[in-house]
Amino acid sequence: MAAEVLLHPGFDSGQPAWIGPGSEAALTEAALRERGTADPQPDLAGAAIARAVACTGAELWFLPGPDIEPGAPRPASPPDPALADGIGAILRAPASAVQP
Repeated sequence: MAAEVLLHPGFDSGQPAWIGPGSEAALTEAALRERGTADPQPDLAGAAIARAVACTGAELWFLPGPDIEPGAPRPASPPDPALADGIGAILRAPASAVQP
């Protein structure tokens, strides 16, 4: 489970996603069914992420974009790592506790 969810400014929140009855979310219906979700429903990725964050008590971070003026104070946020698909997470458990 994620403690913090990181969104890059380039993340496409309007892309299609699928959700389950709880905090389950995935980019494909098949991915949710593989995890045991019986009746996945279509949604938008941004809404699915916001719902999952709210259901789990995680923190949602919007990373600063490149349009910050040089010398301006930067917002307090985690560093901007290379995020696959513009989204990342900091887990609540050590990686060894997560099943592949």
